[in-house]
Amino acid sequence: TWGTDGNANLWDAVTGKLYSVLSHSDWVNGAAWNLDDGQILTWSKDGSANVWEANSGMLLLSLHHEASVNGANWNRQET
Repeated sequence: TWGTDGNANLWDAVTGKLYSVLSHSDWVNGAAWNLDDGQILTWSKDGSANVWEANSGMLLLSLHHEASVNGANWNRQET
């Protein structure tokens, strides 16, 4: 889940317990899960789009824009 508190929250679907908090400095506008690689992509009003490791909640990559990021998506390249 994500919202106006600057966090995307990752929950355990079985127990309902909070598993991890993925933090931005402003509203989180959305999130997308990459099941193939176990990563979560979040984007925010703070101008960042971040890639997180789902199991640990560790930030892997942060991409910065000059204004709010209103959408992002995974695009898998076939090799």
